Parts: sequence; C-alpha cells; structure tokens
Amino acid sequence: MQEGVIAASTPYGLPLHFSTIAQRFKEIGYATHLSGKWHQGMFAWNYLPTRRGFDSYLGYLTGHSDYYNRTGGDVAHGYDFRENEKRANLSKYEGKYSTDLYADRVVSLIEEHAAANGSAKPFLIYFAEQSVHGGTFEAVQPPNRYRDKFTWIKDRKRRNFAGMVAALDESIGKVFRALNETGQLDNTIIFFSNDNGGASGNGRGSFIDHSIGSNYPLKVRVDEPLCTLANLKIFI
Repeated sequence: MQEGVIAASTPYGLPLHFSTIAQRFKEIGYATHLSGKWHQGMFAWNYLPTRRGFDSYLGYLTGHSDYYNRTGGDVAHGYDFRENEKRANLSKYEGKYSTDLYADRVVSLIEEHAAANGSAKPFLIYFAEQSVHGGTFEAVQPPNRYRDKFTWIKDRKRRNFAGMVAALDESIGKVFRALNETGQLDNTIIFFSNDNGGASGNGRGSFIDHSIGSNYPLKVRVDEPLCTLANLKIFI
C-alpha cells in the first residue's frame, strides 16, 4: 500500500498476482471462511473475498461500517453488508451489534464443521473483527449493554471505547468456548493480531476516525508540526 488505505470509491485493491492465505490453505485441502472486515479492494468481481480463496464470507467490504445498521462509504454512503457475493439480508440481522454478529458467525462455522466433518477436513477461519475500529457517523459505538458500565472513566468517548473493548473480549471468549466445547481446541492454532495501534490524535484533540485510542506508554504519534508535548493530551 503506497497511498494509505483503500477508499470505498477507489478502483484498486490487493493485486491479483498476490496469493492470500485462504488461497494457500485451499491448495492443501482446507475449508476457508471469512467473517468481518475485508477492505482489500472491491471494485471488480475478481477482488471479492470469495474470488480470493474464501469458501464463504459474511461482512463488509470497505473501511468503515456502522455497528448497527451496516452503512458505510466515503464519497458516497450506503449499505455495505455482504453474504458471499450477494447483499446480505439486513432484516435478518437487524439491531444486531456487529461484534456479536461476526463472532456468532464464527461460532456457527466451528459448530457446523464439527458436526459435518469432524477431523476429516481442516479449516481456516479468518475472523476480521470490526472492533475496535471507529464506525461511521457515531464512530465510538459500544453495544448498549456496555454504554454505562464503566462509570469510573470520566471521559465519555473513552468510556464508550472501553465498552467496545469489553465486547471484543467477549467475542474472543465465544470462539475459544466453541472450539473447546466441540473438542477442537487442542487441534487448533490461533493467531491473534492487530492491524495497527490505537487511533490517536493531534494537539487540537482531533482523532483519527473520530476515535479515542491511546498507545501510552508506547511511542506517541504527533500528526501536526505545531503540536508539542506541552499541549498533547493523553487519555488513560
């Protein structure tokens, strides 16, 4: 990537001569699934996840998505929610918080695999969590059950952000529990990683994607030359 992330309105994506991990795993007989965020290009059919090695896909194709209504975009806004290569049924998932939605999809895949295949066919699940990325218009979107839970955190946005993290923790727990209950945990390798650090901000209090991330006590990112450590705000 030479010029930032792939905007929804931009006609390019991960070049087709690069193999994805799903394509490599399919070559050795794995079932392959993706739940969550794609954001590797979607301007032509061959750039969709189901054309890049995934047997199934449920999620959004662009960089942002509202956690409840599945809207996204940049120059133009609209619904961004796909099941395989078709528009997903919005009413089927209406009101479902996306962190829960995508985790439940992974749990279903794990249970279906255990029931249908046992250990006969291995599987790869790429679980691209939306959390804790900013949404769209209301960027910091915790689930309703966590909106007022962390009352000791005074900053409202930071308090909501903590709710998003709590929902993320829950979703990982669901996946581990499903693997354990289906007897597959001891035969599964799990990689947990993050695509970047906290979406920090500048001296004027403006944050990337209107988020409220902090990388303290690691390296502080200063986006503007006028910003000095004297006026930089750190949220803990």
